Amino acid sequence: MDSEAWTHWREIQEGIAAATGLSVVTYDAHGRIALSAPACDPSHDHPICGLLQHQYGHAASCHAHCGKQLAAAAERQEPIAFTCYAGLQVFALPIFHNTTHDIVLLGGKRFTSFESIVKLRELADRLPGDPAPLLNELHHARLKESPLLAQTTGLLEKIGQTFFENISLRNRSELKLSRLLTLLSLFEEIRDEESRRQLYALVLNALGVLFNIRTAAVLSAAGGSEATDAAAFAPVELFGEKRELLARLRVNTTEGLFRRFLDDPKPTSCEVVFELLKSGLPDSISLVHLFPLTRTTPPGAILALFDTPLTRDDVALLGSFCAHFSLTLENHALHQRLDHHRQHVAALTAAIDKIGKTLDAAQLCETIVSEMTRLVGAEQGSLMMLDDEQRALVIKAITGVNRKIVEQIRIRPGDGIAGKVFATGAPLVVADLETDGRVQREKRPRYKTKAFISLPMKLDGRTIGVLNLADKTSGAAFGEEEISLLTTLATCASVAIERVEFQQQTEELKRISITDPLTGFLNRRYFHERLIEEIERSKRHNTAMSLAIMDLDDFKLLNDTYGHQAGDEALKAIARCVHGSIRAIDVAARYGGEEFTVVLPQTGRAEARGIAQRICEEVAAMTISHQLLEGYERLTISIGLATYPDDAKTPEELIRCADTALYRAKDEGKNRVVAYGEEQKR
Repeated sequence: MDSEAWTHWREIQEGIAAATGLSVVTYDAHGRIALSAPACDPSHDHPICGLLQHQYGHAASCHAHCGKQLAAAAERQEPIAFTCYAGLQVFALPIFHNTTHDIVLLGGKRFTSFESIVKLRELADRLPGDPAPLLNELHHARLKESPLLAQTTGLLEKIGQTFFENISLRNRSELKLSRLLTLLSLFEEIRDEESRRQLYALVLNALGVLFNIRTAAVLSAAGGSEATDAAAFAPVELFGEKRELLARLRVNTTEGLFRRFLDDPKPTSCEVVFELLKSGLPDSISLVHLFPLTRTTPPGAILALFDTPLTRDDVALLGSFCAHFSLTLENHALHQRLDHHRQHVAALTAAIDKIGKTLDAAQLCETIVSEMTRLVGAEQGSLMMLDDEQRALVIKAITGVNRKIVEQIRIRPGDGIAGKVFATGAPLVVADLETDGRVQREKRPRYKTKAFISLPMKLDGRTIGVLNLADKTSGAAFGEEEISLLTTLATCASVAIERVEFQQQTEELKRISITDPLTGFLNRRYFHERLIEEIERSKRHNTAMSLAIMDLDDFKLLNDTYGHQAGDEALKAIARCVHGSIRAIDVAARYGGEEFTVVLPQTGRAEARGIAQRICEEVAAMTISHQLLEGYERLTISIGLATYPDDAKTPEELIRCADTALYRAKDEGKNRVVAYGEEQKR
């Protein structure tokens, strides 16, 4: 009890002693009783007791006599009335008993007859020292009738029992409330824990402290693994004295105590030795309490408390806690699944974003394989696409093996695993290729595991390729969630591949629309657009630009002598030579027939003449190797130059000026460069 409770009882004790004229002293008999150390100091104590103990040295005798009766009353749990060796009538009254306190009252200490007074007078004669103080007290002594002592004993018993039981109820209520608040606060901590093992350890330690549990365990089917053997439960977390003894415990659940508990999961206890031994518990376990930790039937986890007595209130409180804890476990599992799902969605979104930003076809295939293997933690992966010309699947990207080793592999639709997946359009998910009836083949040495997945890549209902993944870093097979993620990403990848193909086709169409198919130079229409752009740019920046128009010399004679195919070969040879002689910023175009143009941005007349002269010389020095031109001595060109703004202010004027210079070059003997204005000076 706390000091406040003892103070209150002291007031009650003083009031009863004053009202009855009897002595009352309170002892806590939980342990060895010492008369010199009462729980509550004596009230209205008889002075003769003090004289005998302190002045005449009879403390040991008093303790032996009264102490013996106090201990007997506490042990028997019943009142004892007796006469002490000094003749005083005394009662020892046990009024409260629980696991914490054994309260015993020692009271009375009054003479009830003349015979008892005579007994003390005789004792005084035998005492060493001066008997006067004792005789003086004896002279003033008053008799108390025995019924008064009996009535006082009954009154003290009722009052004391009520008081101490109320105190006990209050303490138990406070303890229960304290435990409840502690357990409730525990749930706040549980929400922040990450692993289930941590949750179990936290709970066992808290319960061990709150309920003074000697040994406890959380049991789970097959020790918490994914196995489905429900015939044995094993500890996943242990606490207390016998944790090492129970570490290898495998509880039998096929019959007996645990079977009944699993069939009807509610708080259960057992202290029958035969039942405990039949359940697989060690013979040193004498008591077990079981509580379900999940709401399923049978429960997936069990709280087991060993060798720890529990009150009915304890069982009720623990049962409520476990029910609440099961909800917390469910919430915890849902949060983990939600976090896991969010991580997968984030990874999937990042992969889709990365694939969507890739515009190069070859790089896109590499990105698809790398993102898919990263998404599911696979070490090996490949992407196979159908080659329309060969009508076979070819590897477009691969990871986990050198590309050179497999780049010549061709698989026809319907052949092998990838070929069948392509032909059927159905995914193939295999956990063990050696035992799966659809495959049944020996694992190749380069693979670490026997599990793989082969997914068709579809677009508008048609299969365009196959994605193959193997060797998860965890060593496990591919699960349903991973298959769902890969299927989603495969669909997005198919769309990305189609988009890149469309883009390539669009770029090709655009290239065809603006280029000459024979030489690969820009065509005449696009040449005019670029010429206008460069003139406008020169206007804005106040810079010069030049235009060169060149013509293959004696082209008609070449066609008439060697034929038009030879003429085409000559034009292609000229185009290659021109392309190799101009700068990256220059724009070459086929103007028509045997005429070519080159737009020279940010180039004045002198620099333009140098570029044109180099082109002219390179063409003349070119070796003719084509068989259709065999016997033809050499190809030459004539070039006319015009410069903006010196020679012309508009595109039309610039073309006319360059064309005029070209005619002058022809007239002067061909195979030369003439700039506009120079022909006017000659």
